[in-house]
Amino acid sequence: MNLKQPIFETRLQKLGKCKFTAIALLSIGLPMALLSTAYAQDSEIILPDNQSVDLELNRTETNAELEAILTEAEKTKNALNRLETNIASFKKDQNLLETKLIEAETRQNLLDEKIVLGEQKLAALKQDELEIKTSLIARNSVLAEVLAALQRLGGNPPPALLVSPEDALSSVRSAILLGAVVPEIRAETEKLAVDLQQLASIRKDINSEREQLAEALQNSFEEETQLTELIQEKAALNIASLQQLEKERNRADELDNKSNELQTVIASLNTEILTIKRNAEEARILEIERRQKAEAQLARAKQLADAANSEDRDLLTPAYSFSALQATLSLPTQGAVVRKFGENDALGEPLQGVLLATTQQSEVLAPIDGWVLYSGDYRSYGQILIIDAGEGYQLVLAGMDKLNVSEGQFVLSGEPIATMGQPKATNNNGLTLASGKPSLYIELRKDQKPIDSAPWWASLASGRASNDT
Repeated sequence: MNLKQPIFETRLQKLGKCKFTAIALLSIGLPMALLSTAYAQDSEIILPDNQSVDLELNRTETNAELEAILTEAEKTKNALNRLETNIASFKKDQNLLETKLIEAETRQNLLDEKIVLGEQKLAALKQDELEIKTSLIARNSVLAEVLAALQRLGGNPPPALLVSPEDALSSVRSAILLGAVVPEIRAETEKLAVDLQQLASIRKDINSEREQLAEALQNSFEEETQLTELIQEKAALNIASLQQLEKERNRADELDNKSNELQTVIASLNTEILTIKRNAEEARILEIERRQKAEAQLARAKQLADAANSEDRDLLTPAYSFSALQATLSLPTQGAVVRKFGENDALGEPLQGVLLATTQQSEVLAPIDGWVLYSGDYRSYGQILIIDAGEGYQLVLAGMDKLNVSEGQFVLSGEPIATMGQPKATNNNGLTLASGKPSLYIELRKDQKPIDSAPWWASLASGRASNDT
């Protein structure tokens, strides 16, 4: 048997990597439809490698994102430190300003007390001024008389003593009058001068006190206003800094949470990558075991075929040439032909054989004479049987539940070779029917290439769709 099959290799190149089990079955002529669908199942073994690459790329991207977040978190941390330093400085300045404001308020209180004392002093000075004015007013008439007398004396002075006795008498009288009035006038004048000087001093003190109080009040007001503005400014800056600090803290918490999430994702990716690699290694080992088993089965089939001596081979040969049996063969079991050669299967792929819908426990008969090249179970397709009909023709039957023949055995046309079973619950291949009935797949191959078997079946060649009763 030729183990090199270009058409299979071409199909495998389209599907991807060649699986060991597929190679073993190809070597004994497994049908194309079964091989393509079987490879779809075996792709789970290759998939972990692709998943591992994708996960590693995902991990690299996640690491880069985590690095960016950590950099951003470091910037946020520095911003938090600066804000905390600024807030501490604001608090220190605010405390200092509050201390100065307290001192200003203390000085204001002292000024208030000084103002009260100044008002009291002004009131006393005004009272003294009023008393002096009242005293001056009270002595106004006496002063007027004295001044009038002095004016008269100045306008009509007393005569000289040596002029005449009358003038002497007038002079004496004037002297007596002046002697009596002038001391009093002098005393009043001196007292008036003192009072006037005191009044001027009082007025000067009042004006000075008022100016000092006004200046002190203005300075106190300006200082208090300035301190209040500074405190308000510092308070506004402090509030803005606190708000910014809150935002930065929220940002830092958000970055920290995201960093933790990314670290968790990275840890999960690492675990998943290790698991996938471990599973891939286990699958690789399992595939090697399956390959060895398939090769052992192939070797055993060849040994059984070679074990028959040449005389048995001469005796156990097909009674007729397969090419001469067109329109004469009966289908292996009763059932309806639901799909023919070239029609799409359940997966949308062209079918390379015939698909029958049978019944449970239906008996499958050998439609031709020939040697059993392969007999065994394969995945979800049930039991598979390959019969060599001679002239390079091989008949493939798949989907049976129980086989009655073994590899290397010669079967005769009409001999019971298998039994159908329960319908397959899974729908993971193109040979599974949606009707829920058991399905038998029949494929004819010539020189390892699938061909249409319709010309050989009596029911299909006559135009009937089934051989069921």
